[in-house]
Amino acid sequence: MVKEKVKKRKVTRRSKAKYPALQKKYNLKMRRDYIEPDYINGVRDDDGNVVIRPLNDEEKNFLNNFYEEVINANFKHDYELRDLNDQIKELKAIENPTKAELRKLDYLRLQYYQRADEVLLFTDEEDQRKIYNENNSRNRCLYTRIKSSGRLIELNNETYQELHEAMYSCHRRGEEEVIAKVCTTIIKNKPKTLSEE
Repeated sequence: MVKEKVKKRKVTRRSKAKYPALQKKYNLKMRRDYIEPDYINGVRDDDGNVVIRPLNDEEKNFLNNFYEEVINANFKHDYELRDLNDQIKELKAIENPTKAELRKLDYLRLQYYQRADEVLLFTDEEDQRKIYNENNSRNRCLYTRIKSSGRLIELNNETYQELHEAMYSCHRRGEEEVIAKVCTTIIKNKPKTLSEE
C-alpha cells in the first residue's frame, strides 16, 4: 500500500490572490496584453453615470477560470484537481501495483474526471490541444517576446523620419555609415530598463 504524501504547495502572492488571472500583475508579461480587466470593476462616464456595471463574484469566478484556461493554458487551476492528478501520477509510477492500488487508481481517475466536468470550461481534449497550440504560438511570437522583455522601441513620427532618412540615404553614403545611423537611432530611442533608471 502506498502512503499518502501530503505535499505542501509553495505559497505565492498569486496563489493568495482571489482572482489572479484577472489581475495583470499576477500574469506573465507575455500574456498581459490579452487580459482586459478594465470593465471588471465597472465603468463610469465623465458625469459619474454607470456605463457598465461591476461584475459580481460568480461572474468574476467564471472569467477568472476562462482566463486561466484560455490565456494561461492552465487546466489544473483547481487545487482539488491538482491533488487528484498528483495522486494518480504516484499510483501510476508503481511498478507492480496490487489489485487494491489498481482499484484506487480507477477510483481516483473517476473522481478526477467528475471534478474536471464540474470545474473546467474546456474538458474536450481537442479544445485543450487547440488552446495549448495557441499558447505555444504566443510564446514563439517574436514581437510579444521583445515587447515583454522591454526591448521594443516606440516608433513615433520623429523616430520613423530618422530611420527613413537613414535607410534611404544608402546611395549617398556607404553601407557602414547607414548601419551606424540606424543603430544610433534605435539606441537613442530604446526604452530604459529598471537598472538604468
